[in-house]
Amino acid sequence: SSGINAEYGDKSWKIRKEALEKLQPLAESIKIEPSNDFGGIVSPLAKIIAKDSNIVVVQLAAKCLAGLAKGLRKGYSNHAKETVIACLSKYKEKKASVIAVLSDCLDSTLDTIQLSSVSEQVIESLGDKNPGVRQETTNFVVRLF
Repeated sequence: SSGINAEYGDKSWKIRKEALEKLQPLAESIKIEPSNDFGGIVSPLAKIIAKDSNIVVVQLAAKCLAGLAKGLRKGYSNHAKETVIACLSKYKEKKASVIAVLSDCLDSTLDTIQLSSVSEQVIESLGDKNPGVRQETTNFVVRLF
């Protein structure tokens, strides 16, 4: 795990991409047993989504988190807020392919919790200075109803 975490933070985007490509099939397993703590995986992935400038790496991280949310179901709820914050902040990205993956990640995450548990983050994003963040957050809210 620590070796993979080091790869997530590597300066080379290719190494970060390769690490995420190794994780993706595991994260997208049909059902994951929530008996383990996934914070050591979720936190670095959320950080990649929020901070990484390479969109391929961001998309892979979002796909991994979406897979974990789907696989862990309610067991993912402890990580939902961190995931929502990362995805909403990255809505400043203009590429439609990135927006689509972020939206899938958010939707998968929201299936694990009640909207009220992240309403503060959603309201904050609705008032973001970036019009892309406001628009995509609005789209996210609309999808919920």
